[in-house]
Amino acid sequence: MRTPSDAYLRLLSPLLHPCQIHSVEFVDGDHWLIKAIDDKRQSVLCNVCKRPGVRFDHNWRKVRHLNFASKQVFILLELPRVQCMDHGVRNVHQLIAHNYSKYSPAFQEYIHREYFSGQPIVELAQKLMVPKTTIIRIVQNVTTRKLEESSETKDAKNSAPHRLLRP
Repeated sequence: MRTPSDAYLRLLSPLLHPCQIHSVEFVDGDHWLIKAIDDKRQSVLCNVCKRPGVRFDHNWRKVRHLNFASKQVFILLELPRVQCMDHGVRNVHQLIAHNYSKYSPAFQEYIHREYFSGQPIVELAQKLMVPKTTIIRIVQNVTTRKLEESSETKDAKNSAPHRLLRP
């Protein structure tokens, strides 16, 4: 019989590539620790040139993800590093743990969306069990990133060649 946690883990699996879920531990009743280990069979790509490289080693990283069933979810990742012929040793790009953040992109987007929908910072901090300063910092970072992305797309549209209009 499948449980809601099985569905959650199935949804989470693609975000962990090239790692696979190894174990799920329930820590002190309020936390889940999901351990994802590097799948040595998967090829790894350089972050810069996206070409396959040789596995160099790995480092461990702990990332906070969205709550599930009122439990805090932490993911412990074994992130492989790749040795690229052109760029040297690089971390493998991970959808769930990018930019050396302690929080997953889904967690950050959720906080940003809830904040701008009118949720007070204090209530949001209590619901997600994180400090208020963390909520403020994440909102600032996501807002800055979105502004930078929108200005980049606006610049790309302005620099695109325009079609000649008939008089």
